[in-house]
Amino acid sequence: MKRISGIALASLAALAVFSCTKSPGPAAVEKITVTPDEVSMKTGETMFLECLVTPPDATAGKIFWKSSSPRTVTVNDLGKISALGTEMEALDPEAFAGASGKAVLPVKAVTTGNATGYYYDIFKGDYTDTSVITDDIAISSVRFTGKTSPAYVYFINYDELNTFMGVAVDAGGNFGPVWREAVTLTPEGASPASEYPF
Repeated sequence: MKRISGIALASLAALAVFSCTKSPGPAAVEKITVTPDEVSMKTGETMFLECLVTPPDATAGKIFWKSSSPRTVTVNDLGKISALGTEMEALDPEAFAGASGKAVLPVKAVTTGNATGYYYDIFKGDYTDTSVITDDIAISSVRFTGKTSPAYVYFINYDELNTFMGVAVDAGGNFGPVWREAVTLTPEGASPASEYPF
């Protein structure tokens, strides 16, 4: 019996020593701040992001960096980001070179009735007032600078007023009514490159 009580006393003594030397655990992470939180980069540029963990004595573990758009911006384990270009440039670097920072607008010409051809183009500014830009002036403009292919891709500056104009022509050389539409494209309304209609 003495033997059993000696083991019990030894266990209590070890438990008491352990509970007296217990140290506080690491501080919990309250906030992670990445700086800068927004950047504007040109294709080919690089920079480092910084990560600040609050409070300073928090145990954060390993920081993992990940790009939400890896075809346009990469990030390494140290937070170095590299601008590859627009999503469109990543899909086809040759066809979309120069598209960085611009709206990529694919246009497909559609005709009805007896149209045998067409002209269309985009002009900077508002050309919807027919008292200023008559149909004859509009037709001359799109014939001179316009496109005649069934499809074309424009690179247009964001937040800039543009007018789309087009006109169809029949086999006899007669022009139909001029189609005009003034628009301002914004980055907020842009579709992802994955929706581009190749």
